[in-house]
Amino acid sequence: EENIRETSSKWIEQNIPKNSTIGMIQFASQMPSILRAYHAPYTLRVGTNELIDSKYKGSSIGLDLPVSRLEEIAKNSDYLVLTEHEYMYYAHPKLEHLFPEQSKILNKVMRELDEVARFEKDAEFLGFVFPKKTPPQEWMNPNGTILIFEKRVANSKEKP
Repeated sequence: EENIRETSSKWIEQNIPKNSTIGMIQFASQMPSILRAYHAPYTLRVGTNELIDSKYKGSSIGLDLPVSRLEEIAKNSDYLVLTEHEYMYYAHPKLEHLFPEQSKILNKVMRELDEVARFEKDAEFLGFVFPKKTPPQEWMNPNGTILIFEKRVANSKEKP
């Protein structure tokens, strides 16, 4: 059975025009495989990856730096792809108070774009299904939700 990354990758290939600009928080294994391809048919705008921000390696910066760049990335992209791994702490109602700046940026960006696709799947092991009520870290690969947003047309209104 296909994992979320493969399903979303096929959707991107079929629904997003080649040469479009796709933004993402980080270049990571949780992303759809087509965006991790050596010669991806899209222009990618990335908040960070280990090569760009190696000076932060080993520090506690985590995703704070790339999320802080998200507004600029979204503004300069046709589409935005987010994985649950990247947004789960900042968008979780019980945790967003711990990350006020990142939560504000993430919520603003998600309101200003149109969600065009959502890929999610409960974890399953030996026939047992484990629904996601709270996102434990170990479920993120390969079952983390992937959201795809499209830049809103100038005439459309922002979501409340």
